[in-house]
Amino acid sequence: MPQTHKLLTVNELHGIKLRLEAGDTQMQIAETFGRAHSVIQRVNAAIKKGKFSDWVAKLQHRDAKSKHVRKFAPKKLNDTNDRAEKILALKKQGLNLTAISKQVGLPTSTVSYYMYTRKLKSPVGKEESNGASSTNGKSATSTVNKHVLIGIAYAETERFITLLSERLGLTSEVLRPRLSELLGHSPLR
Repeated sequence: MPQTHKLLTVNELHGIKLRLEAGDTQMQIAETFGRAHSVIQRVNAAIKKGKFSDWVAKLQHRDAKSKHVRKFAPKKLNDTNDRAEKILALKKQGLNLTAISKQVGLPTSTVSYYMYTRKLKSPVGKEESNGASSTNGKSATSTVNKHVLIGIAYAETERFITLLSERLGLTSEVLRPRLSELLGHSPLR
């Protein structure tokens, strides 16, 4: 049986002690529990030195502390996208960071990461600046960048109209006025 590097449990410790007292060899016990031979030797030495009960108390204290830590463990949200979507949905419901943290079972720092740092598809709360900083509530994106983006949008719209005209067998002059009618606004708005 392969050896594991997981921490010993109180039940394993008592099981090893029972097997040692029953007269099983340390190698047999190590193989049964999937532990290194040295672990069984340490348990045997603790029993002989009268330190076994101290070891059990130490493990029980560790387990009690780990139950406190486990409350923050994710509650089986399979994917980080599922986790992010759940956090975003709770934020849209108006819950604060602490309430979301308790409901999802994650630390507040992790919830904050998913809400702000990770830039969810539609972040709520902090403003997404696309890499540009903003001053006094005004976007730092220059007018040149805006004109470039409008030009790209126009080119993509024209490409889309050309593609549709080829597929539908209509001229682009017929489709162009209809596009704004179908969209309900100018395609360049």
